[in-house]
Amino acid sequence: MKVKVCDAIMGSGKTQAAIVEMDRCVDRRYMFITPYLNECERVCAACEKRGFQQPQTAESSKLESLHSLLKSGINIASTHALFYYYTEETRELIRQGHYHLILDEVVDTVKLLDINKNDVKSLLASDFIEIDPETTQVTWKDKHYNGQWQELRQQIERGYVTYSQDKLLLWMMPIEVFEAFESVTILTYMFEGQYLYCYCQLNDIDIDYIGVRHVDGLNYEFTDEMVAPRITLPTIHLYSGYKLNAIGDDRLALSHSWFSKSDPKLIRKLANNTVNFFRHKCDAPAICRFWSAPSAFKDALRRKSFQSPQSFVPHNARAVNAYRHCYALAYLINIFPNPKIVSYFKSYGIQFNNDALATSTMVQWLWRSRLRCGQEIWLYLPSSRMRKLLYKWVKEVTGNVECIDEWE
Repeated sequence: MKVKVCDAIMGSGKTQAAIVEMDRCVDRRYMFITPYLNECERVCAACEKRGFQQPQTAESSKLESLHSLLKSGINIASTHALFYYYTEETRELIRQGHYHLILDEVVDTVKLLDINKNDVKSLLASDFIEIDPETTQVTWKDKHYNGQWQELRQQIERGYVTYSQDKLLLWMMPIEVFEAFESVTILTYMFEGQYLYCYCQLNDIDIDYIGVRHVDGLNYEFTDEMVAPRITLPTIHLYSGYKLNAIGDDRLALSHSWFSKSDPKLIRKLANNTVNFFRHKCDAPAICRFWSAPSAFKDALRRKSFQSPQSFVPHNARAVNAYRHCYALAYLINIFPNPKIVSYFKSYGIQFNNDALATSTMVQWLWRSRLRCGQEIWLYLPSSRMRKLLYKWVKEVTGNVECIDEWE
C-alpha cells in the first residue's frame, strides 16, 4: 500500500489545494476527514457543486448517517472523531463506492488502554478474551456480551489490541481502514515526528511525499515533489530572564513525568512565574493571552492573570483559528512521546523521533496565535530543551534566527 503525504508548513495552502483537487476531479468520490466541524463546513461550502455532505444525528447515529451517505455515493466531509468508529460495514461501503481519502492532519492510530493487570486476569478467567501467543493480539470471544467491558470490546473488535507484561497495552487503527480507499492523501507538517509515521513503517506502507504550491488567487495545487521554500517569520519576543526560566533548566523539566513527581510548591512557583510574565513582562490584556501545560495540571497552575477557561489551549491543538488575535503566550510543557508506545515500536526495530514530535507540536500550538497572520508575539517558554528546539526550527525554515528577539 502507498499513501501520499503533503508535508508542508501551516498556511502553505494544503487544504486549499485539496479543495481545488476535489472540485476539479468530478470523476472521483471523496471523503475529507478533518479534526473540526468548521473545516467540514468550509469544504462543503467551497465544493458546493460537488455536493459534499456531513453525517448528521437527527434521526440516527452519525455512523448510520455516514453509511447512508456512502450507499448514495455522496462526497463526504467528516471528523476524526467518527473515523475511529468505522466498522467492517463502513469499510465495505467505502470499497464499493471507490472513495478517495484526504486526511487533514494525522489521526491517532495508536492509543494506550488503561486496563490493569487484575482486570486482564478477570477477562481471561471469564473467557471473554483470548490472546494469540505469537502475535499477542487480543480477540473478543463472547459475541453476545453487553456489560461493563462493552467499550473495551468495541475497541478490540475495531482495532488491534496487544497484550504485554500482564497488561492490554495498545489499541491500533486497523490497516484495513486505509486499504478500503482507492487512494490516501495526508495533509500535515513534520510527519516524521508523529505516531502515524511509525504506524506506516510497521505496516509496510510506502510514503510518497508531495508538495503544494500557489498558482494564483485562492488557487493552490499539489506538486509531485516535496517543496520546502524559506519563509519569513515575524518577530518572536522570547523571554530570556534567568529568574523565570531557571525552573526549566533540566532537560526533563516540565515534562509530564516532572509534573507528576514535582512538589506542589514547585508547581506553584511555575504558576507564579507565569503570573509575573503576563502581568509585568508583557503588557497584554487578558483577551490577548493564552497558555498551555499538561491538561491534568491546568487547575493547579491557573491564576487570576490567566484564569479564564478560554485562555487555556491544549498543548497539541491544531487547526484552531479562535486565538489568531492573541500575542502573549506561555507554553509550560516539555514534550516527549509516551514511552510505552515508543517501546512498542522499538520492539519492531522502529525508532521514534522525539525532537520532531516536540517541535511539530509546539509550532502547531504557536501557530494558533497571531503569528499565523505575520504579526509579532511575546512568548514565555521556560523549558530549556523546548527553547533550543524553537531556535533549531526557526533556522531551518528561515535560514537564520534573526526573528527571535530575546528579552527580559
